[in-house]
Amino acid sequence: METMKTRDDIGYEVKTLDNLFGRRIDAFMENSGLRDVTRMHAWIIGFLYRNRDRDVFQRDVEAEFRVARSTATNILQLMVRKGYITKEPVAYDDRLKKLILTDKGIEVEKLIQRNIGEIERQLSSSITAEEKAEFLRIIRKLKASLE
Repeated sequence: METMKTRDDIGYEVKTLDNLFGRRIDAFMENSGLRDVTRMHAWIIGFLYRNRDRDVFQRDVEAEFRVARSTATNILQLMVRKGYITKEPVAYDDRLKKLILTDKGIEVEKLIQRNIGEIERQLSSSITAEEKAEFLRIIRKLKASLE
């Protein structure tokens, strides 16, 4: 009987790891009653929460998540409709609208962070601190090579 061949492709390993991570997040969302929060919504909510002390705009979301303008527009419009964020004008530029988490968005962030913290602890417990530092160094280097 022939054994299955494994792939040694970086992209393949990154994608399968992302799928496994995503399934855990999706299961948490489902079990927590957050069925209408997508993974991308969760990442954006977290980004806005971490940067709540400054003005954050759509272009910041585009840059942070490396998404096209049209993609960011669609995602953010849906997040406004679902009540997770608002867009408010800034006094210094009529063209700009800053993104602000609503109370609903903040509550979602608190729930998500508890779960992501558990997943991060599980992942970190399976490798040493040195391996984690090396992994992060390598993954950042790979990202930079694609940008």
